[in-house]
Amino acid sequence: MMEWYRICAIDEKTFALCEPLHPEDPHSYLVLGEERAALIDTGLGVFSMKEEIRKLTELPVTVLTTHAHWDHVGSHREFEHIAVHPLELGLISGENPMTEEQLMARLFEDGWQAPAGFDASCYRFYDGGADMSIEEGGVIDLGGRILKVLHTPGHSPGSCSFYEEERRYLFCGDLLYDGALYAHLAGSDPLVYRDSMDRIARMDIERLLPGHNSLDKTGALARQAAAAFDELYEKGLLKKGSGTFSFGGFSIKLSR
Repeated sequence: MMEWYRICAIDEKTFALCEPLHPEDPHSYLVLGEERAALIDTGLGVFSMKEEIRKLTELPVTVLTTHAHWDHVGSHREFEHIAVHPLELGLISGENPMTEEQLMARLFEDGWQAPAGFDASCYRFYDGGADMSIEEGGVIDLGGRILKVLHTPGHSPGSCSFYEEERRYLFCGDLLYDGALYAHLAGSDPLVYRDSMDRIARMDIERLLPGHNSLDKTGALARQAAAAFDELYEKGLLKKGSGTFSFGGFSIKLSR
């Protein structure tokens, strides 16, 4: 089988699993403790993520869901323990409004060609639910490593980020990355998005580890994004339908 995943070592106990052969190129993260591992998101589900994880660790794995959009939950079905914010639970429990036709359209966007070994007829949105709830202030103890749960809505209602204070890592899903920040979706809220961005801009972040695009970002990007959201708010433009606004290395998308 082709090498679908690109594994990037953030440090000796933290790995990014990227999927650059698809236009979405989502990033998932394996965080190794002494007793357990956290897998932050599971990507597209085109090929087995569990097989890749077992090359890196034999520790028991808990999946932490930043948000329940299709490109971040694709391999959830491969894992026993799934954690999600209550506001995202319905999306992975049979209540997702995305139709099968819409899912396939997103998968094959931009003329993507399915690689050998992928059976599109078996591709489905994950709807197996979760056995754990994560909410603001929660603590994930992996043994020797602690991840703090931050509820950072805006892109979606139950979006969460995970902060490791010791290393000053923030795993932020689709809240922030160098690209188009989606604040125009059905579940998005631009004003709440601004609040979440302001929150992380005030945090001590050494590495910002996003759900897409570059892996080399720092807290400086959060401060730049917070200033951009503030600028749009002050101009009366921070509302759905107002357009897409570029700010150098990223943009804020408020219209389809």
